Amino acid sequence: MKILHLITTIELGGAEKQLVVLTRQQKLMGHDVHIIPLKGKLELLDEFAAQGCVVHVSAVGINPPLQAVRIMKLQRLIKPEVIHAHLPRAELILSILVTKSLKIVSKHNTEIFFPNRNKVVSRIMSKFVEFRSKEIITISNAVKRFLIQSGELKDSKKLHVVLYGMNQEVRFDDEAKKKMFLEFGVPEGTKIFGTISRLAPQKDLKTQLMAFNSYLQLNPNALLVIIGEGPLQSELEEEAKALGCDENIIWYGKTPYIAEALQIFDVFLLSSLYEGLGLVLLEAIANKVPILASNNSAIPEVLGNEFPGLFVTSNSEDLFSKMKQTDDKGFCLQLLNAQEAREKIFEPSVMARNIQAVYEGALK
Repeated sequence: MKILHLITTIELGGAEKQLVVLTRQQKLMGHDVHIIPLKGKLELLDEFAAQGCVVHVSAVGINPPLQAVRIMKLQRLIKPEVIHAHLPRAELILSILVTKSLKIVSKHNTEIFFPNRNKVVSRIMSKFVEFRSKEIITISNAVKRFLIQSGELKDSKKLHVVLYGMNQEVRFDDEAKKKMFLEFGVPEGTKIFGTISRLAPQKDLKTQLMAFNSYLQLNPNALLVIIGEGPLQSELEEEAKALGCDENIIWYGKTPYIAEALQIFDVFLLSSLYEGLGLVLLEAIANKVPILASNNSAIPEVLGNEFPGLFVTSNSEDLFSKMKQTDDKGFCLQLLNAQEAREKIFEPSVMARNIQAVYEGALK
């Protein structure tokens, strides 16, 4: 089968990295896989190329009408049986294409189509994409529920839940890990809490700051490492100063060395207000790092409803209580055992077969 993936960017984001996992499986299944990104840096280009995928970059960064024309020409040359779109801009481009190819859309987020626009406009555009697509894949039951309850989508018969696949090819760069430790400048034995997230309201990092500030009363040498960038960085830095924990926080910025960062952490924290799935949770599981995460949206769907590391959303006292528990090695082992039990649910081959079933069902 010839498959064309249309995606807004191939930068280091959750949907983008998951596409790497999917295309690897699709190549193993014998498919001819093509990718068209629309904007941004080509950070994952080499990974796609190494799999044998063909990445077409001629549409990157040009205005949307011209992009649509260029993609029309490309798809006429490629002649894919399936065009699979990921993320809103790609979904819109797909919806206006005139093509005989099967149109499939993946929904990766528990957000309205246009988060910063009028809700009515957002619903109209989302339903237009729905009308122009044959089938829609959501990455979790939480995303499916959100899209229906918010009025973003109308026809639940078109929706198929296919969970992400865990990247089982954990690549580790020992030199990168050593470099990080040198940059942290911390003595051996220092307890390191860490998070990897965009510094944005959705991630509720203030809850982490407050809980960590409380934990410092027990262990004044502990560190909180925050990996990521975003619009709230200055505000969060000021919050840390006001709390008095700023000297124990490292604002590391963005890095491609996710596995190395996770393996430096003693405990991984995720305090999001909502997640479509939370790919970073799968990355933490793959790297054997104990997880503490807020109990909402798709997070218990990933970790299990009875996962002992779940805490009440936006409740810094409950998070602090869980952080204290991680001083007990037995509790950390309990977390790791519970995480390991979830791995089989996110087998990449299962994810690829389920998506293949959506394609084949729609082609009948």
